[in-house]
Amino acid sequence: MFTEAPVAGHGVGFILDDTAAEFNHFAPNFGEKYSPPHLPVSVQDWTGRELSRVYSDQFGSYNFLVPSSFTITRRSRRA
Repeated sequence: MFTEAPVAGHGVGFILDDTAAEFNHFAPNFGEKYSPPHLPVSVQDWTGRELSRVYSDQFGSYNFLVPSSFTITRRSRRA
C-alpha cells in the first residue's frame, strides 16, 4: 500500500560540558565529561522558525521527532 505521507525526522543526542567532570557515582557517565541537565534544545527550519523544543533529561540526553514537511509536493500528471 502506497501512502503520500512523508517520513518524520528523528534526532537523538546528548549535551556535554568540556570544562567539568561528572563526580556522581550513580550517573551513567561517571568519570567522564559533565552532562548538564534540563537544557532546552530547539529544532528550527531553514528560515529560523522553531518547529519543536525539547529539554535534556537529568543525564544530558535528548531526543525529538519532527515532521519532514508540512505539505506534499505533487507532480503534475499529464494524460
